Amino acid sequence: MRRSKKEKGQGLVEYALILVLVSIVVIAALMIMGPVIGNVFSEINSSLSGVGVNSDTGGDDEDGTGYIE
Repeated sequence: MRRSKKEKGQGLVEYALILVLVSIVVIAALMIMGPVIGNVFSEINSSLSGVGVNSDTGGDDEDGTGYIE
């Protein structure tokens, strides 16, 4: 059986509605979870800010900065 143009258009509209509903759910979830995700990244950033090459432990350089020029 062949589908008429009306049925093809109806299928396209249904896919568009599903896409719109999924988009709304994703945006709502991001708005709710956004601050939580931001806090996680802030904690990771603050914990990583203290990590680095210590001049006491040296590095592969001559001046003790840990950077090779």
